[in-house]
Parts: sequence; structure tokens; C-alpha cells
Amino acid sequence: MERPSHSMFTLLDDGSASLPPSQAVSRRSSFDGAEQLSLDKQKRHHAIASMAHEIVDGIINDLTDTQKNISRQALQHIHMNEVLMTYGASPTCEAFFLEAARKRTFQVLIADSTFSAESQETAKRLSEKDINTTLVYDTSIFALMARVNKVVISAHAVLANGGIIAQAGTNLLLQAAHHYSTPVVVLAGLYNLSPLYSFHPQIQNILLNASDVANYEDDLHPDVQNLNPQFDYVPPEMINLFVTNDGDHSPSYVYRLLAEQYDFQDYSL
Repeated sequence: MERPSHSMFTLLDDGSASLPPSQAVSRRSSFDGAEQLSLDKQKRHHAIASMAHEIVDGIINDLTDTQKNISRQALQHIHMNEVLMTYGASPTCEAFFLEAARKRTFQVLIADSTFSAESQETAKRLSEKDINTTLVYDTSIFALMARVNKVVISAHAVLANGGIIAQAGTNLLLQAAHHYSTPVVVLAGLYNLSPLYSFHPQIQNILLNASDVANYEDDLHPDVQNLNPQFDYVPPEMINLFVTNDGDHSPSYVYRLLAEQYDFQDYSL
């Protein structure tokens, strides 16, 4: 019996060689079209993956360089012999002050309610860089604000209306600054922008351990409820300027920054 002959070169052949010419051409054209479609899909996948990598790398670079880019603008906002006030410990504010201290001489007042370890460490590091730094209780903010030239704080989030969510106690500081017409500068990266508008201080907040602000060994009225919120809401009318990694902007310009950072469909979170 005669066996059909096979070649290693024809094992993967689609069999079109044994077909009539018209059918062979048809199968080859359909095969070529499918192969081209597969190649186009692979190219699209590679293009999308490359674009995604570029976007992710850009976001990582923005997050990494945000503090550095904000600090570079310190000399534009801090002048010689100014008295600055901030609230609590903030790495962004600390870097901002350290950058300005290279060419400026000024004084920093750090207000705090409990003299936390973080605030004390911040004051120590600033003092080691020859910055005149003083820790003060938040109860003395109003008395000291008359001699303060500028308030510098950082924001946990910047809302769509230009208001901010910041460390609890910041609202007290900015109310005193608003009363004395003391300029308020808020340091915030563009990643702090949020499309949210409203902020309820009791619902949209984090409650910390109340024993940090109240001693339960004291005799308290049984109907007294102690709350220790982590954040304060500050309305935009108490803020003069935002310093971001993309430059400085007024609170009324936040809507434009949001349009650049968010798609309109992302506004409904």
C-alpha cells in the first residue's frame, strides 16, 4: 500500500495547496485577513499598555515630587523677619519652612492642643536648622494672631468649592486669621483635589479616641458626650491662596483645576 508522503514543512500547512486555485486563493485571503486582524489587535494592546505605563509613571512622579515642587516656591511667599503660624505637625509645611530658611530669617509659631510628640519633633528639627520656632497652645492663637504676618497650613483634601479638609483645630486658627485679616496660605498637591462639595463635620469625619482630649477620671456630667474628630472643614472665604505643585492659585480657581484632573463622569463618587 502506498503511503501519503509528508514533509516537515507542510505539517502546519492549512491544506490550501491541495485545493483548486479559486478555493486556495479564497482561503489564503481569509487567513491573511485574520492574521492581519490579530496583528492589529496586538498593536492596539501594546499601544494601550504603553500609554498606561506612561500615565502610571507620571502619577508616581507627581506623588514623589509634589513636596519638592511645593517647597521650591517657599521664597516667593516667605519674606525676611516674618512671623508665621501653622497648626500641628505637617511634613509639607516643614519642608516649606526649611526651604525658605536657606535664604530667609523668620519665626515659626506651631499651635497645638496637646503638644503632641509629632509637633515637638517638628519644632526640634526646625530649631536645629536655625529657625526660631515656638510651640504654643491653641488657646493662645487669638492673642498671638495680632503679631502674625502669615498663616501657613497644609490640607488633607481640597473640595470643589475651594474649601479644605484639614487637621482638627485648623478652623479655629483660620477664624482668628480671618478676624485679623491675616493672609492664609494652604499647601496642597493636586492629588488632594476632590470633586466633592459638601462636608458634614460629624458624618463625613473620623472620630478618634476621646480620652486624648478628656480625662475620664474627672467628674463629668453624665449627659456630656466627648467627641474627638480628626478633621476640620474650612470654607473658602477663609483662604487667600493655594500653593500646589503646579503653582499658586486662588480658591475661586479650584473648579478649573478639577476640570483638568477629573473627568466630568468622575464627579459622582
